[in-house]
Amino acid sequence: MSGYQVMPRLSADEYADLESDIVAHGVMVPITVSADGVIVDGHHRDEIARKHDLHCPRVTADGSESELRGLAFSLNLNRRHLNREQRRELIAESLRSDPQLSNREHARRTGASDKTVGSVRDDLVESAEIPHFSERIDPRTGNLSQAAERHRATSIPQSDLDALNAATEDQDDDPEPPHWEPAGQMSPAATQALTPEKPKRTPITDDANRIGWEIRKTTEKLDRLTEDDRWTRNTEKVTPLLRGHLQEAISTYTRILAELEGK
Repeated sequence: MSGYQVMPRLSADEYADLESDIVAHGVMVPITVSADGVIVDGHHRDEIARKHDLHCPRVTADGSESELRGLAFSLNLNRRHLNREQRRELIAESLRSDPQLSNREHARRTGASDKTVGSVRDDLVESAEIPHFSERIDPRTGNLSQAAERHRATSIPQSDLDALNAATEDQDDDPEPPHWEPAGQMSPAATQALTPEKPKRTPITDDANRIGWEIRKTTEKLDRLTEDDRWTRNTEKVTPLLRGHLQEAISTYTRILAELEGK
């Protein structure tokens, strides 16, 4: 599996049923793509639509690569009936893709419990399929996961570690972390351990260079689309899918270009 193709392909019978339905009724559920056109959900629908030269509606989802991969897991999970081993393999695939994320986030992605995710993680770390992360990120809060923090720097005094462990006992099973007020003042090392580091921003010139190339790639994709032999006869179908995006892009590009030229 690669990119956002997080689930195994449909079986031959499942694929045949889906193909028969799409040929008879068209693609009823739009596929989901990233901002740069990569399919997040709907690989089979897109493949079948292309095979039979059918219109395939699509919607665009914004987010980081990790967030879009999480969306792909969630959307697919709701449509697949998985047995225990298949679900554990799904969890393993989520962990292989983003081992830095917290167990709670992988549990949310895959519809599993934190403890099941932890068990699968331990197996993958043991077999060296994924690295051990002493700090894991919860993307919903941007904070380090509490389970990971319990294993942070050994320079924290044992008394503080005992207090931290007591405060976070079984916390992974709670929907929200319990509020905890430590008795007495904590040492600077323990306070620092509980304070997530502010993520470093990349230089703005690097961001501008990356976005510039992304604009060029998108423009080239649009050129290739209009050169497709199906373009002319499908203009009416394509127009509502592109017009709004193009108008918004033109407005944004015009404004930025005027700023760059000092107008």
